[in-house]
Amino acid sequence: FSLGASLPVLMLRCMAQWYNDVHITWVEVCQPGPLEKEVDLETGRRPGAVLFCNHVRELMGKTLNIPLAPLSFADHKLMVRAHKFGVGWDTRLVAADWVQKQYNIDLVGLQFVLEQFVKGYKATSCKMTYDQMLRAMELPDSPVLRQLFQLLDQDKDNVVSFAD
Repeated sequence: FSLGASLPVLMLRCMAQWYNDVHITWVEVCQPGPLEKEVDLETGRRPGAVLFCNHVRELMGKTLNIPLAPLSFADHKLMVRAHKFGVGWDTRLVAADWVQKQYNIDLVGLQFVLEQFVKGYKATSCKMTYDQMLRAMELPDSPVLRQLFQLLDQDKDNVVSFAD
């Protein structure tokens, strides 16, 4: 699904306007610090790269005076899909990257799970027990699903709602 107009449509809109405002803000050049330059000798990876990216992101947010949301692109796409089902915009609802890594599921699979959950959720008066969730999603009981249900059940009342 799309998050907005396609690139050709955006380009056509820009070219069809007589005047396009552009505001450029120059910021200081960021250099990675010692922790951000470290290399894991066993894997060759740079764990500090994420730290550096977050540092740059925070600097850009502060410079532009805009709030930052702790969401990944997958989180945002999942929230857009959830919003279409009438779920409010609450950043506590998602941890798509974590769920994808933890349960080895791609974004399309996660969106399918959301759709199945919403169908079952609406059929059970907006609250769902673990057994109701399994029936709605047509899945067998498993330790992974129990762990996912516990993750969703924030207030630990053995019932999941969108407020959780």
